[in-house]
Amino acid sequence: MMTSAFYPGASVDALKRRYVGKRLQDIDGPAAVIDFARAVRNCDAMLVTVERLGVLFRAHIKTHKVILLLPAD
Repeated sequence: MMTSAFYPGASVDALKRRYVGKRLQDIDGPAAVIDFARAVRNCDAMLVTVERLGVLFRAHIKTHKVILLLPAD
């Protein structure tokens, strides 16, 4: 079960119902909003670019502070 400072004890399904598919204007801020498909496209573009340039690149993100990572649907 995922918890949130704003919705303690809220289930993942309850949070999805509250936020997924909503307009950005309808989400209380501050909020981190990530377009997963766009993030994947940006990562792919970066990998293509570094390969074309022949440079070394180690992509990384800091997931140790993330409560839960949801798989793409």
